[in-house]
Amino acid sequence: MTSLGTIKERLVEGPNGRVPAYKFVPLVTKLSKEHQITLSPTLAKKFTPENIFGSGCIYLREAINEMQTGPGVVKLTVIRHAQTPHNKKKIFQGDTNTPLSTHGKLQADLTGDFLSNEHVDTIIMTELERTQKTAEAIISRLKQNDQPSIFSYGQLNERRLGELTLVPLPLILKPQAHIITTGNEISVSHLPLGGENVHHMQNRAEEVAADIKQGRYGNHVVVVLHYISGKCIIGKLLGLNAREIDNMVLDNASISRFLIFPHNNGSNEHSIIGSMNFTGHLKPAKAIENIFPLTEIPLIH
Repeated sequence: MTSLGTIKERLVEGPNGRVPAYKFVPLVTKLSKEHQITLSPTLAKKFTPENIFGSGCIYLREAINEMQTGPGVVKLTVIRHAQTPHNKKKIFQGDTNTPLSTHGKLQADLTGDFLSNEHVDTIIMTELERTQKTAEAIISRLKQNDQPSIFSYGQLNERRLGELTLVPLPLILKPQAHIITTGNEISVSHLPLGGENVHHMQNRAEEVAADIKQGRYGNHVVVVLHYISGKCIIGKLLGLNAREIDNMVLDNASISRFLIFPHNNGSNEHSIIGSMNFTGHLKPAKAIENIFPLTEIPLIH
């Protein structure tokens, strides 16, 4: 079983429950050596439990960004699309095709600037405009000589909300609405009339998630998704349950990073480390307008 890590308590949820942070670093180091991944000497000195968990996992994120992937290792970057007018107004848009807001276009540009020096093998987006425009801003700023492969998949579109499509947040949260909620959102376990829940979402994303994990899209894959579709595909990769997916936070234009290590025993099993919901690239232009609380968390699987 996999769960989200906890920064405050300096513990990580591992397969057998919570383990001290000091056990987390040796695992990352072990995986790095096994797969011929190296860190710069400067970053290697910083890579301690105290630094990772005492600094909001800054160094873990740096390590993931810097690591040169070894044979069979996949670097996955999951980006939530930039802000739309409905996001700003706290209206649940579901699979409605909505454009980016003016602020969202700035967020998309800043995200593209942040990723401009990276080499990307494949960029995957949905069929909805808000992910496509975010992806276009990223693609246009890449400095690599070769162009990444680009795919647009309808099966990764945002959750169909049926009767709850375009309903404002205050109406969703009313007790008489009889809707399963968690925090300020609709729980992924709730099945709206004419809509989908987490099981539908993960079933339609299963093939793409498996192909990413097996390296069929290359060593560095960037996926531009939505709030729920992003959480569901991450949950699928990490084996999270509905409650754990509900507890995830993905802000507009946030960047989540994962390294997927195949086990060297010939099986289809993988180990995954990652850092979720980074929005530091948006701060220079004061571009963060959070709808939900900002949280960046380390992950282990």
